[in-house]
Amino acid sequence: NLFSLTNIDRIEVLKGPQGTLFGRNATGGVIQIVTRRPSSDPKLEMSAGYANYDTYSASGYASTGIGENIAVDVAVQYRQQRDGWGRNIVLDIDQQKGKEFAIRSKVLFTPTDRTEITVSGDYYRSSDSHNNFIHPKGAPDLDGVVRNIGRYDSAGESPPILRVSSRGIALRLEHDLDFAKLVSLTSRRVSKNYTSFDYDTSPKSLISPVIYDIPFSTWTQELQLLSSAGSKIDWSLGGFFFDGRSGYTPNKQCGSLVTPNGCLKATNLQYVKSYSIYGQATYEILPRTKVTLGLRYTRERQHYTSQRQVVDLQGAPVTPLTVFPRTYQKFDKPTWRVAVDYKFSQDVHAYISYNRGIKSGGFDGQAVGSLGFKPELLDAFEIGLKSELLDRRVRFNASAFYYDYSDLQVSSTSGLAVITKNAAAATIKGMDAEINVAVTRGLTLNASGTYLHGRFDDYPNPPVFRGSLLNPPAPPIANAKGLPTIYTPEFTGNIGALYSFDTDIGSISASTNVAYNSGYSFEVANRFRQKSYTLLNATLSWTDTNERWSARLWANNITNEHYLVQGVTSSIGDLYVYAAPRTYGLTLTARY
Repeated sequence: NLFSLTNIDRIEVLKGPQGTLFGRNATGGVIQIVTRRPSSDPKLEMSAGYANYDTYSASGYASTGIGENIAVDVAVQYRQQRDGWGRNIVLDIDQQKGKEFAIRSKVLFTPTDRTEITVSGDYYRSSDSHNNFIHPKGAPDLDGVVRNIGRYDSAGESPPILRVSSRGIALRLEHDLDFAKLVSLTSRRVSKNYTSFDYDTSPKSLISPVIYDIPFSTWTQELQLLSSAGSKIDWSLGGFFFDGRSGYTPNKQCGSLVTPNGCLKATNLQYVKSYSIYGQATYEILPRTKVTLGLRYTRERQHYTSQRQVVDLQGAPVTPLTVFPRTYQKFDKPTWRVAVDYKFSQDVHAYISYNRGIKSGGFDGQAVGSLGFKPELLDAFEIGLKSELLDRRVRFNASAFYYDYSDLQVSSTSGLAVITKNAAAATIKGMDAEINVAVTRGLTLNASGTYLHGRFDDYPNPPVFRGSLLNPPAPPIANAKGLPTIYTPEFTGNIGALYSFDTDIGSISASTNVAYNSGYSFEVANRFRQKSYTLLNATLSWTDTNERWSARLWANNITNEHYLVQGVTSSIGDLYVYAAPRTYGLTLTARY
């Protein structure tokens, strides 16, 4: 939904661990969504669309000035899919449908030419039924019946429900101190996720419904001191504070296999306080050669409370409340960055880097009395080339990398709870490359590819599950050493083209993209895998000569490829959730 908002200015993708400037939980990289800056010049943009599955959408963006030094904008987006691409054959209702609404606004105040104050706020809510789990074809549901229903259908006696709401507010203060810029970032976010689904996937209430009611709230405060433009040394100093609270209020599991004529109700809460200080500097030590050094130190304290009780179907207590002892854990970890950048010319440079990142530890929110899991550490080594050639008509980037994981966090479903354990060690190495070519004034081609080789180096006694109730128990694995890391496709790639030309009635453009994924494993034993798949998307658009009106025809997953958006291994067998089938629609836009 965030990517659908009309106030997006640009999206920045930073690959690999960003442990210095971004800190905790940035081991995989960072995606920065930079929204538009409010303008005093009046601006209005509105869009409306219709797509298959009776899907309506509308969005708008407006910006204007209020007085001499204040500008404000607002972005709104709404979408509703009224027909589902799946059906519950027991309840005779549509599923795999939903609706969402989002609004975001910024107020920019510039009291002096040295000071900027930006206040932003957002609200989001959605409700859908996309979380319908099914077993693979030929496998029985928990009641022992093999139904072989459609990929998007289900036979549960309780409908899938997923409701999400989120709201936040942020304050950004910037002041020019001549020698540097002082920046203060304050934010507050409150979210709630309500999930209900049929775990046994059958018409009987064996393990259903399973209900997760998950609140999440955070406060963050960051102070930055940034070098001024034109400084001989490009440097930054900062401090960051994070205060978070999340949990299950409650995690509720009903059905005859859980407890007779009732539900097992568990309430779990996790509290986190994290403090860090950091600094990074880039200096040209030799002509065309720059060195970057960065260091961050993070201190984190966590504690976890949990309680459990059996209640009847109306919520009245059946057994006394069991309160488990509060558990604690803490860690103090440094992360860093060392990089050397050599510029062959203005448009060609190479780099080599070593980064350490950290992914925070925590507690298993679905497991009462959880003892917690440790932070995940990643040491990343990378060498690469970035270039713009032939008068900047060709952009070519390539890199090779080696990722060394310690205490890699691996999650699996054990019984009725998702449990996270630390694999002792794992490595992922690979290469990626991308090229963008402006063939003519109107034709642009692009391609990219990534090769990955991920293996566990040490993972004693990993959890293993059988794929179906019809299968014999899965043989244990003493150590997963040498087995592929999960969710690691050996090859991914895409090829795209954009062609545009002018006519008497405006400009017309056509684009297409083909993306390939070689497949990956959902679990350690490498038994339950997503097969290779290819996705084809295309867009045809027209914009009038004054750039006030435009129309866009689009289609996603044109070949109607069947692939999983979620795969879960569990004690009752493998569970599937398929990604969206072919979708297509028309969007009209007006600008003033």
